[in-house]
Amino acid sequence: TTIVRNLHMLFNQENLVISNEEDGYCWVAKIKGKKVGEIHLADFPDYSSDQSDGDRKVLQNISVEKEHQRKGIATQLLKKALEEYDDLVIDYRQRYSTEDDGNDEDGTFLTDEGKPFIDSCFDKGIIENRHLFKGCSDCISEASSCGY
Repeated sequence: TTIVRNLHMLFNQENLVISNEEDGYCWVAKIKGKKVGEIHLADFPDYSSDQSDGDRKVLQNISVEKEHQRKGIATQLLKKALEEYDDLVIDYRQRYSTEDDGNDEDGTFLTDEGKPFIDSCFDKGIIENRHLFKGCSDCISEASSCGY
């Protein structure tokens, strides 16, 4: 089954097309013209003021259609965003619940599915400690010394 899964992933990646939309804030993944996933970025806030932090972006959302999950599509979307924004920020705080409470002030916390994905990307060297925001303004510049 591992060989079949790997062949299936290879087939899908060969047919995968990722295109940029919304002036660098969104990439869409398509297979044979059908949208199967997307990644959205937002301006990273400057936590010392109410302004954004210039050109830095924060990962807002990655989604992949259920039938196309676990085939490397989210990883390819993240890699594409990192090609454009090497200093992309990923909010590493995890929600306590995946329920949508309708509060848009929740930020870009990881879901139950998102945390293992980001951990895997970290383990594979796709993202580094410098990309992870863990809850305080010091984390972004000195992630390893923060203590979070």
